[in-house]
Amino acid sequence: MKKDIRVLVFGASGKTGRIIVKKLLKEGYQVRAFVRNLRKVNHISHPDFTVSQGDVRSTKAVEDAVKDSDIVLSALGNLRIFSNTIISDGVANIISAMKLHEKKRLLFMSSLGVGDSKGQLGLIHNLIYLPTFLWNVFRDKERQEKLIHESGLAWTIIRPAGFILFPLPLHYRKCVMPLRPRVLPIMSRYHTADFIIKECSNNQYIQKNVALSYF
Repeated sequence: MKKDIRVLVFGASGKTGRIIVKKLLKEGYQVRAFVRNLRKVNHISHPDFTVSQGDVRSTKAVEDAVKDSDIVLSALGNLRIFSNTIISDGVANIISAMKLHEKKRLLFMSSLGVGDSKGQLGLIHNLIYLPTFLWNVFRDKERQEKLIHESGLAWTIIRPAGFILFPLPLHYRKCVMPLRPRVLPIMSRYHTADFIIKECSNNQYIQKNVALSYF
């Protein structure tokens, strides 16, 4: 019964995180959101929804939240253009807390263009955004993925292509890296969340990097 499965969502107040929470609740999961600002989730009223307030860089806050969870899910994001390790520091805390409380299942949303998918985000991203505005963001994503790969957990890394504003009425493509089937690397947050929710129960891609794209 999904009612018995407790999912902890980091980044629950973000654009993709909010969709993930909504879909999880609709599917009957017990959902706990980990957020810094409670006001960003106070619009959610559901008997299976609870909130942990804290900073992902706080070891104790993360440990307390992970303790009563069956699945840990991260949709954390960071768009600060200056060099920082905010998310990778948080990932280190999440991994440490999961090991402390003997939790195994981790689903982590990263991005196409990281690791063995480098160069696959498309011409505009490769030539303009990645060398400038997203340089430090992607450097930290590399650190995040390295920590997860070396964690020994039952992880799945989800790498969506560049987000568009609305879902297309198409079947999106799921590709285990390092295959390169993308012609036009675009994806929606809605269908990214769809894949993540399905993986919560299917466990089809354990210890796999999965690229998502419409084309």
